[in-house]
Amino acid sequence: MPKSAKLIVSYIVGLLLTLAIFLGISETYTTIHNWMVPTGKVSSKEVFELICVLLTIIFSTSILAREIRANPDVVSVGATNIPNFMYHPDFKKESKNRSKILKEQHMLKGKLEEQEMYTDNLLDELEQKILN
Repeated sequence: MPKSAKLIVSYIVGLLLTLAIFLGISETYTTIHNWMVPTGKVSSKEVFELICVLLTIIFSTSILAREIRANPDVVSVGATNIPNFMYHPDFKKESKNRSKILKEQHMLKGKLEEQEMYTDNLLDELEQKILN
């Protein structure tokens, strides 16, 4: 299976699983609510829509905040351009996995430098023994 097909299939499966989880949460909440408040009129569809809207707002806010913080250009809102006072040059848009990999890479570079120093010391010691 080509890489692009795997990517598309993974997104489809992810979407289906997400929708199934949201529906499960909606049904559970509706069942509990109707059990606790028998006269209440809450449908699974309403709860599902509420969950979707809340998560969309949360993720959109997070993505936009990262974008604004990482972009030095002005922020365009309609016809106005607002200076981006939230820009931070050290801020990088990275996922947690990427930052984890970068930390591991930095640690491995440190270990490699230690090994190189140890190897150099051993070579110097060997040269001294050969000369003596």
